[in-house]
Amino acid sequence: MTNYRNVPELLEQYMESSAVPERWIMVKEFRDFFHLDKTMTSTISGFLRRISMGPYFYCPYIVVRIEKTIEYTPQPHPVNRYYVKRRLSPLKVSGGNRRMRPQERITCW
Repeated sequence: MTNYRNVPELLEQYMESSAVPERWIMVKEFRDFFHLDKTMTSTISGFLRRISMGPYFYCPYIVVRIEKTIEYTPQPHPVNRYYVKRRLSPLKVSGGNRRMRPQERITCW
């Protein structure tokens, strides 16, 4: 499982800095805003792709749409841009560990 560390908090700061509830984000712009190195690229894009498939408990934003674009610096290469939007109601995490019911258990064959 990927460790997203502080990416949800960084995304929240990034979105609040623009003062809009939804906007297009590119990973390079996100990295440049926080002065992160290129090694964080896959972690950031992985997290954005993760919240496009469903809500993430600790993040009040979701990715509504992912588009492929071409960036022309210095040579053309494909990049993704993510349309991030604030969720209407953030998910609540209940205290304590929840035990799985027998029908929820996953078995591997």
